[in-house]
Amino acid sequence: MKRMRLGQSFWVCLIGLTMFLSAGLALPDTGGAGTSPYECNAAIGKWKWFTGGEVNIQPDGHLNGDPKSTWTCKDPASRTIEMSWNNGQYIDTLALSGDGLRLEGKNQYGHRVWGEKIQAAAPTLPIASPACGNAVGDWKWFTGGVVKIQPDGHLNGDPKSTWTCQDPASRTIEMSWNNGQYIDTLALSGDGLRLEGKNQYGDRVWGEKIQAAAPTPPTAALPCGKAVGDWEWFTGPTHRLGADGLLDGNPKVTWTCQDPDRGTIVVNWENVYIDTLTLSPDGQRLDGKNQHGHTVWARKIKGPDQAGHGCPDIIGQWNWFTGNTISLTADGLVNASPKTKWHCENPAERIYVINWDNVYIDTLQLSADGKRLEGRNQRGDRVWGTRK
Repeated sequence: MKRMRLGQSFWVCLIGLTMFLSAGLALPDTGGAGTSPYECNAAIGKWKWFTGGEVNIQPDGHLNGDPKSTWTCKDPASRTIEMSWNNGQYIDTLALSGDGLRLEGKNQYGHRVWGEKIQAAAPTLPIASPACGNAVGDWKWFTGGVVKIQPDGHLNGDPKSTWTCQDPASRTIEMSWNNGQYIDTLALSGDGLRLEGKNQYGDRVWGEKIQAAAPTPPTAALPCGKAVGDWEWFTGPTHRLGADGLLDGNPKVTWTCQDPDRGTIVVNWENVYIDTLTLSPDGQRLDGKNQHGHTVWARKIKGPDQAGHGCPDIIGQWNWFTGNTISLTADGLVNASPKTKWHCENPAERIYVINWDNVYIDTLQLSADGKRLEGRNQRGDRVWGTRK
């Protein structure tokens, strides 16, 4: 056998190495399981599926932990994903909605497929006492920036940065930044306007609370002033928007006039939900969205002290079918209870509604002689009363 020259050996080795790399070391397919681009990551989580069950779209590219069922990001621009079930027995192509809460599409047979995201329950608030709760709000930080301490236990909306109430008695809180990179332990001052303490390295840290400017009285502009009164909220309960800018007299829940020209108001539910709503032209409806983009609305029950405006007078005492005596007063209350209210629903038909703390809602008609109320509640049960 002839000995191969040195130059020939070099070229043979180079060609062999190239062939080996081409065949055995090809780059992985970036569309494979677990490599979905960031734009599709909103699909990760648990979904209520159209079949009635639950589907867990996992970060590693699998479905329900099944190695035979995978998902990939098919088109990051349109946030479209492809789900392959049982090695391709079914292949679903779905697009993620703008709010990331719905998947909609078809399988390879053209049949519609969809899912609705199961949102995690709100985390337990870190506020163990009102003392620590005073830390919630915006703070001018010693670094020169602004820090938002949120009611949900996060800092500046960052899931990696959290705070907890370490000691309610001394009003001491602990703030963990970027998964514990910095841990600040601070005590709240007596007036609740200063945080002072140290981090885990012994360095001094502090913040001064940014106090919100007093809101413009919401009744300063007539369009917003029409919002004053009682409203049946889309969640079910009845809430009173007071002329003092408070909701149900609660100093923690406020409303302000954002745009007098359009009649737009902002309702702040203790910084947990913030609703922006606009009054209808007739002032009988509020429609809008909260800070998460979810639709919110309310229907007006009555203006202040005008429960019976335009209706025949039913103010007074009534013998009720339950055997009790009830008192209907001019301020729209029943038995002087702020939880039980009445209003005139239809003046022409002499129709009234009594809302018993949202447990029973009676719709009644006043008789021609004004001595009897007769009707049914929301369950269809007969209800009535006679004037005392």
